[in-house]
Amino acid sequence: MPSAAPTRDPETYAIIGAAMEVHRQLGPGFLEAAYREAMTFALANRGIPFVSEVPFRTTLTAVALRRTTGPILSATIRSLWN
Repeated sequence: MPSAAPTRDPETYAIIGAAMEVHRQLGPGFLEAAYREAMTFALANRGIPFVSEVPFRTTLTAVALRRTTGPILSATIRSLWN
């Protein structure tokens, strides 16, 4: 019996599309800040809700780091953190 064709989650497909656009247009070699700014533009341009640089606490060998932010989060991923 043939298996059913995999379904694509539209939000995941849109996020990957935004990331591929950024990669295709910028290519390699930039610092993270350039890709972060480009990705926020690409997500906003597609109407994908997101939160950028979510603060969170982390430690390194029991020392709390002062400047820690998370990645750009889509609405779906963000709901997992709540």
